[in-house]
Amino acid sequence: MNYLSTIAVTAITLFFSTITSQSAAPASAKEPRKLAVEMGAPFHDHAILQRGMKVPVWGWSKPETKVMVTFAGQSKNAIAGKDGKWTLELDPLKANAESVEMVIMEAGGKTETLKDILVGEVWLASGQSNMQYPVQSQGVRNMPREIQARVQAGEETMPIIREALIPGWGATLEPVEKASAVWGTDWNAMSAIAFSFSYELATELKIPIGIVNCSFSQTPIEGWAHRDGFKGGDDEFTKEIYQSILDKDPSNPGFKAQWDAYGKAVSEWAKEADERAGKGLSPNPMPETPGSFRFGNRGATWLYNAKTHPMAPYAIRGVIWNQGYHNGNDGIVYRNNLHSLVRSFRSVWDKPELPVYFHQFYCPNNTYSEGVSFNAMAEMRLGTWLAHKDIPNAAMASQIDIFGGTHYQEKRVPAQRLALHALKNQYPSTKLTAEWLKANSASGKAKDLVANGPMYKGYTVKGGTLILELDHAKGLRTGKYGGGEVTEDDIELFFLADGDLKWHQAEVKIKRDTIELTAPGLPKPRGVAYGCNGVGMSLPNIYNGAGLPLTPFIYYDHKLVVSPQWDWEHVKIPSKPLDVMVWPMAYLARGDIKVDITTYGIGMVYRKLPLLASQFRDGGVLQADVPIRVYGEAVPNSVVKVTFAGQEQTIEIGADQTDWEATFPARKASDKPLSIMATAHLDGQLIHERGASNIVIGDVWYVAVNNATMPGIPWNQAYEPPTGPIRMLQSESKKSSDAMPNRFKLATGSRIGRYYARWQTPQGLAKELGDRIHAKTGNPVGVMVINTRGSVSLKDYVGYQWLDKVEAWKADQKDLYGRYNPDTTFYKTNVDAYMKTWQDFWKRVAEQPGFAQDNASGGIPSFPRPPAAGSSSATTRYNWAITNFSPAAFKGIICLTPETFIGEDEGAGFGEQFSVMANCWKETFAYGKKAIDPHFVYTVPSKELAPKITAPVGIEGASTAVEMTVWPEINQRDPDNNNQLIISNEIKAVLDTGVKATYK
Repeated sequence: MNYLSTIAVTAITLFFSTITSQSAAPASAKEPRKLAVEMGAPFHDHAILQRGMKVPVWGWSKPETKVMVTFAGQSKNAIAGKDGKWTLELDPLKANAESVEMVIMEAGGKTETLKDILVGEVWLASGQSNMQYPVQSQGVRNMPREIQARVQAGEETMPIIREALIPGWGATLEPVEKASAVWGTDWNAMSAIAFSFSYELATELKIPIGIVNCSFSQTPIEGWAHRDGFKGGDDEFTKEIYQSILDKDPSNPGFKAQWDAYGKAVSEWAKEADERAGKGLSPNPMPETPGSFRFGNRGATWLYNAKTHPMAPYAIRGVIWNQGYHNGNDGIVYRNNLHSLVRSFRSVWDKPELPVYFHQFYCPNNTYSEGVSFNAMAEMRLGTWLAHKDIPNAAMASQIDIFGGTHYQEKRVPAQRLALHALKNQYPSTKLTAEWLKANSASGKAKDLVANGPMYKGYTVKGGTLILELDHAKGLRTGKYGGGEVTEDDIELFFLADGDLKWHQAEVKIKRDTIELTAPGLPKPRGVAYGCNGVGMSLPNIYNGAGLPLTPFIYYDHKLVVSPQWDWEHVKIPSKPLDVMVWPMAYLARGDIKVDITTYGIGMVYRKLPLLASQFRDGGVLQADVPIRVYGEAVPNSVVKVTFAGQEQTIEIGADQTDWEATFPARKASDKPLSIMATAHLDGQLIHERGASNIVIGDVWYVAVNNATMPGIPWNQAYEPPTGPIRMLQSESKKSSDAMPNRFKLATGSRIGRYYARWQTPQGLAKELGDRIHAKTGNPVGVMVINTRGSVSLKDYVGYQWLDKVEAWKADQKDLYGRYNPDTTFYKTNVDAYMKTWQDFWKRVAEQPGFAQDNASGGIPSFPRPPAAGSSSATTRYNWAITNFSPAAFKGIICLTPETFIGEDEGAGFGEQFSVMANCWKETFAYGKKAIDPHFVYTVPSKELAPKITAPVGIEGASTAVEMTVWPEINQRDPDNNNQLIISNEIKAVLDTGVKATYK
């Protein structure tokens, strides 16, 4: 029974689910038995040899030793060279599923017999984790059992599929010559994609199929190419990668000069780092090593050296490739890298026309940003498609309709799509089943198989209609992965652009092999886009008659759109109420290259600059009747301009300065919306801007809770700033502690406003408190609810300089001394030792031909880290929860004392410690300028809860204590009231007392 016809959309019934992101589980491979004659890695028991072409065989013996290899009636001789290596070629072999022995004999020496050798078709399978993941962990896990059941029922012949895998080696600086592979016969342990691909070949060809598996998780495409693959590139991107390889080669004439310059740069950096340490600043990034060792053993060539080189030039029919996650931010340059990879395979195997078939990247997590979301991953897909068009004897199988987590479960359908290319191009005379040919070939011949999905060809415009022409378009239809009825009206993935670069969602009409697109209100389209951000299983899309999906594209004025050509930041889609970010390509370009990211807009360099601090967000509330202090972080030598309520101030940032602050006159409470806008310029160029609108003036309260269930608006839901008189600010950060104070941790985020704190419509505790205050004053109210998680103690909420005020905390302050008072000679002291490790590294390279380091870091020297500066948790919650609002003018502070504040002393030290914490908070919030004294409202556990409890007596300024007989609990929900949080009567009593005491 043949299953390739299941590619057709209407017949696909496989559903799959996402799995959590994790490193790929390696296919099981036992250590191979030691051979009497040392052989090239693929030559071992159970191997499958390639039919129909000369088969290289190699190994190592003593120099000048004559070696004879006997196999399938052939005997071939070779003589070992000075390095002991010998190579010979067997004449082309016929496919054979019967076990045969290969005998290797050294003249006057050892003899080795490799057992159970077959002959068939061999393919190299390479890539990262989605190629590596085994059958047993994927959605194809039932395939082996189902195949065996059909064989037992006489419905098909048992296919023979084996996989060669080298255990042990991962990544190396130099090519590994000697290694041993294991040929596995356990289908469950094989690469899920490679096995599924091989099954389609085995079923149709009726001969053994061998897989040479060279894949590894979390690896970039550059790591899998031989250096000659980059040497052949004529574009600047590839030339820079090749230069980085030369910079790692001691035989390169420029090697010494590069490393001498690096040593000098590191010394200068270390001097600066020590100076910065004395100012309490972190060191700037280290100079980059020549050869881009910053990528460790994932840089260019490292994976090829360890995994692929030992397998070459084992006779293979072709290569299949599945990779992309590691290069997801690279953008269009994936095209360049695919060229280098294919050149590498063809150079190493000395086969200029070696077929290479690769996947276009799938849809991670089934994400689809509505509209023309044109990010680096979208450009990577375009780069893959362009490489498919460029490279002869190469082809692409789209996975655009397949989604999953980092490791998508469904591996069979993408593998089947690769197999279509192999069956069409490598086996066109194969007598395929009539049923299969009827479904996939109009002529009934393999050479006429449809192996490509529809792809952009061009378009014409007639009035308001854009007529899209496609290649491989016969039998165009609507569809959805997994089946189900889909009509043209369901397709939402097409967009048309007008002359102002605004994109409009298009209406779709399929006309035979073309598609007609129109958009309401668009009289003359100039651009067209389809599925730029992916499709995924859940979205209706376009397929051809063979059930293969339309490849994404984006064109304007008949030219392919790539972001360096477009000065885009946001694209408006009039028919949709949203802005869609258009990301520049390769702003995080990785690989063994240096990319000047300012080429793509300097704003991207500073896109996360917290130019405005945490509380200055849309819909915010600022404290009435006190000077309004607006502040944030910029960069040294920049100029900040800040405007509030129509008043503007300019702040020049010094060379050793990053923080800035502007003070505006006090304002009376008012619900009149105000705005803040801040811009930062460096050398006259705008590098970042942030603004906040709909800000009102009233009373602001800070509420500290621990381990509470906090209501809020998830990031994946539409966000609307609050507009009512009561507003709530809370953190959306996943963490709630910091090793060092950070005033802007909750202010970081991208240019489009995804901050870690934002104002929202109040719920739960914030609403209960806000309602009470607003009832008293009639003015706007802002409630900052800051929730910390985990087990915390009082000392965790106290700043470093305050720890010595409590005898029990002095040991913590001593433990943290090194963290807060760094060594100002550490970096300079370690420079010589660091460079010595590099000298030793290169000495080993010179002394050991073929030097190959293979451990977690690739044996690459790294600069020593400063010694650990204490393990105490003291100050960690203060550094996050308190310093993020320094300065901040608050009318009141509420602290709901958690049970964890009571230590083993049952509360005996609580009074003293809590007083220190409260005063620390007040001073930090005021930042040394006490324009307002916040009323500090706090709960004290009763003696039933803490038998030795003592009351705080040293809190400065206004404060009110409220005794509680139960620990504060803000985690209960009411199932009868839309699952809303229940605020207990005890907590409501605290709010009543606090508000009454503050607003006497």
